[in-house]
Amino acid sequence: MEREQTRGETIRVLVADNTLIHTQLLADALRRDRDLEVICSDADAKSVIEATLENKVDVLVINSNLEEQANRGFEVLHELHTSRPTLRAVILLDSSQIGVSLKAFRAGARGVLSRFESIKTLRKCIRCVHQGQIWASSQQLSLALEALASSHQVR
Repeated sequence: MEREQTRGETIRVLVADNTLIHTQLLADALRRDRDLEVICSDADAKSVIEATLENKVDVLVINSNLEEQANRGFEVLHELHTSRPTLRAVILLDSSQIGVSLKAFRAGARGVLSRFESIKTLRKCIRCVHQGQIWASSQQLSLALEALASSHQVR
């Protein structure tokens, strides 16, 4: 894999994929980027929450499915976002079903990415989210805007 050419601010990234081996593989791939300081978490909710709160994490990368439970990552992110609203997170989605990306944004994600994307794309996503931007496909953004337009009241 290629290394990123530019050297910038170090971004602390916590990775929590759906299994420990997937977490370690993803973390190893991200570590090839010298601008990313990558921390691994076990794939259970308690470990992800503790590691996120104990470490000065800039960006959390979390799978939508944890502990072999569909959508458990959304619940964990929502809990983290409630206690630390400034947390910037990217959710890795296993599904492209309509509504899944909306769930991710409602849980507090700032980036939504299919887990089948390349590591290079994930690195770009992490950087954008770290800079305060939103990362989503045009289809996902369109869906979010439609949901916003159809809601009667914005909280």
